[in-house]
Amino acid sequence: MDDVFSADASGQVTPAAPPAHASKASLIGFTALLIAAAVILMGLPQLLRTLPVTPAIRVSTLQGQVSGAYVTAGERLFKLFPYPAEVKIFPQGAAVTGSAPDIMIKSRTLDEPAMYTLRTYPDGREIAAQRAVLDQHTMRLIPVQVLAAGKYYVRASQDSAEAGWNYFYFSVSPSSR
Repeated sequence: MDDVFSADASGQVTPAAPPAHASKASLIGFTALLIAAAVILMGLPQLLRTLPVTPAIRVSTLQGQVSGAYVTAGERLFKLFPYPAEVKIFPQGAAVTGSAPDIMIKSRTLDEPAMYTLRTYPDGREIAAQRAVLDQHTMRLIPVQVLAAGKYYVRASQDSAEAGWNYFYFSVSPSSR
């Protein structure tokens, strides 16, 4: 009780002075800092989804490749960059193919074939495609119809359904061979 009340020289008991507090401006500044940190942390995954960088990488063959999605553009084979979430801005460095690209998927462990789909961008409409499992690590997606000019992505199971999805973006241009 010593810190709640104090006595003066005459012995009269009075309430103790309130403890020193931070200034109102300091509290406002600290609160603003906490809010800014929370906004940044909550918005970081959203921000990462909008980063349209990383071009497709040209590879000579699937031999030695462990996992990923690949498309052909004429005689060239490109490994597509995997995104862990759907992007809001189509990647500028995405591969450009002709209307009949060869779409290959490699994985350490292929999941059920239905876990690999070809979709339109940005609406995510699934494109009918046959799935041909070539071996325990390789699958080919074969669109039922010739792909129209536009933007597409492959949604692929990431080594198992429990591990989530990877998204691989490419576009089709009839002038690309």
